Amino acid sequence: MTRKVYVKMLKEKSISSNSATLASKTTLDHMLLKTTGDILEAGIEHGWTIETTCQPPRSPDMNVLDLGLFNAIQSVQYRYPMHKLQGLIAVVEDAFRGLPRTIIDKCVVTLQRILQCVISCGGGNNYALPRVRKLYLSAISNLTPSSLPIPKAIVIKGFRLLEAK
Repeated sequence: MTRKVYVKMLKEKSISSNSATLASKTTLDHMLLKTTGDILEAGIEHGWTIETTCQPPRSPDMNVLDLGLFNAIQSVQYRYPMHKLQGLIAVVEDAFRGLPRTIIDKCVVTLQRILQCVISCGGGNNYALPRVRKLYLSAISNLTPSSLPIPKAIVIKGFRLLEAK
């Protein structure tokens, strides 16, 4: 989605349609939004308080599916070539249902470590991906996604960052 499309959608679908008093379409169409300030002004005109923040663009690090789940499903799905959509859907669903829980747990643990790194570097994306040692963790502690310890300093830093915004 480009910025132009995003701004158009924001003006036409979100701000004006959710406003108590709808502005006329012609008023919104002639308004040119080039900066974040313009988006904020458009929201204020309709009684909204809008805050925009940046996030890493389409970061695969933040998508648990890109961390291994898609690969695990595809490795099974490719064994059964399908030429019809319904057959493909059935094979993918079967592959997902057949995934061992350990694969899903490993992906979630990796995501938890990445989120810790993002909090540690203040929300940016300038961090090195951590080595998690998932096999070692599973051997000593019956690895589950909810059992991964998080250092207290990272939790405190995360809360401070949220309070600062």
